[in-house]
Amino acid sequence: QDGWTAIMHAARNGHVSCVRTLLHAGADANLKNNDGKTALELAQMHKHDEVAKAQNSAQAVSQALDPEAVSDLVGEHLLRGWQGRRRSR
Repeated sequence: QDGWTAIMHAARNGHVSCVRTLLHAGADANLKNNDGKTALELAQMHKHDEVAKAQNSAQAVSQALDPEAVSDLVGEHLLRGWQGRRRSR
């Protein structure tokens, strides 16, 4: 109801382990409810700092494992290595 997802309810009520489980299962913490609030914003509004930390950690891991970001990083690393070898000739 009102556009709320399971992770929003868990975050709003401070259920850290539930939030972690939902994130691990692939829940989208970036969705917004009908009031335009994400699960992270709901946790912060209700002063559930541990939930907010869990979501921030999961987001950091997700971004670090983003295939496009990894591809860009690997491509940049390979290019630097190639340029370095070329200069040493």
